[in-house]
Amino acid sequence: MKTVFALAFLGTSALAAEVTPVEKVLELMNSMLEKGKKEKHEEEVQFSAYKQFCDDVSVEKTQAIEDANGKITVLKADIEKAAATISKLTKEVAELEEDISTWNGDIKPQPQSVTKRRQTMTRLTPTIPSLLMLWNGHFRS
Repeated sequence: MKTVFALAFLGTSALAAEVTPVEKVLELMNSMLEKGKKEKHEEEVQFSAYKQFCDDVSVEKTQAIEDANGKITVLKADIEKAAATISKLTKEVAELEEDISTWNGDIKPQPQSVTKRRQTMTRLTPTIPSLLMLWNGHFRS
């Protein structure tokens, strides 16, 4: 009995040592399955990180675009206001230049009229005292 038991033990250990081709295929498929699951998990983690990065950048860029559009609106309003101011000031400058040319026209003839007045006054100055005497004499008598 001891020999049967020893042979049985040796037979089972020999069977255990030998792996059938189906068992080897199953073993390889299981290892491939584990490797695939591991790689899938790593890709999911990597994709999740990349997706989060893309979402963050998308939010930042959307906010930056909205801010820039707001600034564009403000700057367009400033440009329109400046254009209106330029138009108004251009009209005022034209009016002031017209006034200046009018004043320059008024100033130029004045020296002649002042000269004429001065000549008239110079001519009449000696006669004023004599006229006053006549006047006083006429009303005194």
